[in-house]
Amino acid sequence: HYLVMARHDGHPPVIAAHAVATWSEIDACLQGFQQANASAVLKAFSADDELMVLDERARRFLMCMSSLPGGWLSAREHLQIMAGGLPPARLGLAHRDLHDGQFLVNGKTISLLDFDLVCTADVALDAGNLLAHMKLRALQGRNEIGPSALTACREAFLSSLGRRDEPEFEKRLSFYQATSFCRLALLYALRPRWSHLSGPLLTAGFGCIEAFHEKRGWS
Repeated sequence: HYLVMARHDGHPPVIAAHAVATWSEIDACLQGFQQANASAVLKAFSADDELMVLDERARRFLMCMSSLPGGWLSAREHLQIMAGGLPPARLGLAHRDLHDGQFLVNGKTISLLDFDLVCTADVALDAGNLLAHMKLRALQGRNEIGPSALTACREAFLSSLGRRDEPEFEKRLSFYQATSFCRLALLYALRPRWSHLSGPLLTAGFGCIEAFHEKRGWS
């Protein structure tokens, strides 16, 4: 019934070897966030809903451009097949727009922003989106992120999230990483400064698609 505005000092988390502990803390907190009991009051967001979001993004993209980025429709077709073979979702509280820019780090204090899309969804959704954005920052050359720093922060993220032992989590994570990369490929194709990243983002998405198939034992 009311809104309180507050200023929070801080900065988005950096992807660097010295920031591994920060990513561990972020994802330990994310696990607690996902376990909050809100299923009775929030709408559930499914894998099919995620594909509908992608299709809407594509529709809007074609209002600005004459054609979709090369390979995008092929990726979308693969995602449809993946959705049909996804293991059952494990639902939890979901931010649904989780990326590094939604965090403010100030020493040991970490704030999470922007809850307008909050819902219940597969716990792999937020994780996949955040991992895709970590790769995006590396592609953008932000803070001169090297492969070793990206790997270290990614591993800290997944280890602290504590879900690797859950049955089928990696498959569901691959799906949501792939959908995130496909969405980002559309978004950044429309940004002149970053339009050259659309292809690498799609390539990363296809990498997640291949990983999904390998985890299923497909050829």
